[in-house]
Amino acid sequence: MDEPETNWWEPEARIEVRMVEGAHVIFGNAAGFRTLSNMLLSLAESTVPGKHLHLEDFSGLEEGSDELILSRLDD
Repeated sequence: MDEPETNWWEPEARIEVRMVEGAHVIFGNAAGFRTLSNMLLSLAESTVPGKHLHLEDFSGLEEGSDELILSRLDD
């Protein structure tokens, strides 16, 4: 059985999450949004152990970013 893909980060990807005027805003370059898309697709296909991903500035987000948790709801 193949292991699930866990290296979603594209080279030069930049993703930043900040609170702006009371709303969380996700900023990113094109590679960053492709990276985020890959993560979301993996969650949709249920290939992520635990069905959620934690993104923080020490795990790929830009320095100073707010934490972002992507979590799958099962039907």
